[in-house]
Amino acid sequence: MRPEPTLIQSVQRALHLMEALAARNGRGTVKQLSRDTNIALPTAYHLVRTLAHEGYVNRLDDGSIVISARVADLASSSLPGKAEIRGILGSLRDSTGASVYFARFDGRQISIVEVVQSPRTPRIDVYVGAHESGHATAVGKAILAALPIDVRHDYLKTYVPQALTANTIAELPVLNAQLDQIPQQRSVAYDHEEYAPKVSCVAAALNKGESAGAVGIAVSTRRLAREPELQEVVIDAAAKLERALTLANTQLA
Repeated sequence: MRPEPTLIQSVQRALHLMEALAARNGRGTVKQLSRDTNIALPTAYHLVRTLAHEGYVNRLDDGSIVISARVADLASSSLPGKAEIRGILGSLRDSTGASVYFARFDGRQISIVEVVQSPRTPRIDVYVGAHESGHATAVGKAILAALPIDVRHDYLKTYVPQALTANTIAELPVLNAQLDQIPQQRSVAYDHEEYAPKVSCVAAALNKGESAGAVGIAVSTRRLAREPELQEVVIDAAAKLERALTLANTQLA
């Protein structure tokens, strides 16, 4: 008879807290997480403090907890061609001076898998959860436009659009009409202050169907209006990423 494995209870509890936070779309209070996991409140506070110290969660001004970008960084570290992908994203950041976002559809939801920050533009923390805010971000809309129609409709039924700013398109008929008009050749999409005030984004899709992804940049609304050529730079980066991922997947096959 094999002996029972030795388990570290504090590690289990911390993981359960992260799972509960993810189940709340990446945002919740310590009291909520304590109730969700049946972990005593004092213990939950200690565990969250440790997770925050290690960079896995962030505290917002209202006291709530959000999953940090470090979790996405860990998830993305297993992507094929990781070094080349980061090189392409870094080049896009350097050429535009903008923060860069790389997102993918995993068959169920949209996830931000890589963020390359620029000191020249503020980072936008997608704390609502990329899967919850796909309708309000350029990378999300580029992916939605590249998905098969039935998959897109199922997604929007699961993740019902909500207004995040005064500019967010949350009405399904209007949103679907906009997505239908996005050119299919490269699925270029825009977000004009739909996720965050004074910030606009442009993104281009890579791949089609249920393996769709997208790369985008975030800049000030004024800059995007006066530099429409940024679209071509993003399209070029998307094409390079698509080639890099195709080559990496071929080598692993």
